[in-house]
Amino acid sequence: MLTILTSDDDATSDFFCEFLDAEKADYNRLNVNTLVSSNSIMINNNTTDYTIGTNRHKLYNNGIVWYRRPSPPKLARFNSDEREFLYREWLEIIDAISLCLCDSIWINWPYNNSLADNKIYQMRIADKCGFNVPLWILTNSYSDIYEFVMLHQSLVKPLSYGSFGLDESMAIYSTILNPTDIEENKVSHTPVLFQKVIHKAYDVRVTVFGDKVFAHKICPKDNFKKHIDWRAYEPNRLIMSDINIPESVEVSIMKLMLHFKLRFSAIDFSVTEKNIWYFLDLNPNGQWGWLEIACNTPMRRSFYDHILSLS
Repeated sequence: MLTILTSDDDATSDFFCEFLDAEKADYNRLNVNTLVSSNSIMINNNTTDYTIGTNRHKLYNNGIVWYRRPSPPKLARFNSDEREFLYREWLEIIDAISLCLCDSIWINWPYNNSLADNKIYQMRIADKCGFNVPLWILTNSYSDIYEFVMLHQSLVKPLSYGSFGLDESMAIYSTILNPTDIEENKVSHTPVLFQKVIHKAYDVRVTVFGDKVFAHKICPKDNFKKHIDWRAYEPNRLIMSDINIPESVEVSIMKLMLHFKLRFSAIDFSVTEKNIWYFLDLNPNGQWGWLEIACNTPMRRSFYDHILSLS
């Protein structure tokens, strides 16, 4: 039995569940953020159950679990202090649900996701796995930042998720930094990640399902004249297509997957005119449905075949 731990507003889960329904596959989808009001979760010494309306479901600790960005309920009727407390409580509940299913086969185990999601750690491991990694520095030292930016054309990027705000409607993208942009009284508040700019011909998003690897070339129609980060573009301003991966890069990808014990990941690269691939980022819970839609790549079929191979 496949269990999907997710949220009711997750488009990737919706996209895959449409495929599962067409295949008449047996699965449970648990939208954790809906477990309020008439819906509920119950965990005791021996059992993990949840109720949707009047229907009660049991979570079995011997199946396959796809951990697809479960999130706490919004709980808008509470004040900000109460919401902060309840948010922390719900994070503990999500962890509890996961740990109650710890004997299942995971895509991916949340702890592995957490390790792989740390940008500093993943860049160090990527280097050990044989990838080209751009020069970078993490610091809140004004003098170190200024020296790095004077030596290298640099960009600044967030360490955590780039979206923020109560509804996550605002976003921070990788941005070119000029020496004149640096203000000592601002950079001292928190260490920030700076990276040498790669003068690229295009970007590549690699998506891995087990041992199946898909690669898609991504290039804005205006060839990065406006943004250095393709995620800042509207989808209709992007050109996407399938692309082959150099054998050495695929070998390094599998080493990276093995190190973090991942069965799924999305990995971003920049590629130069000389076909040098630079590792940028690993997202162990990245979105991929949009690539199947744009390029007609059979990613849902490969994901489902991978799940069946684990059964």
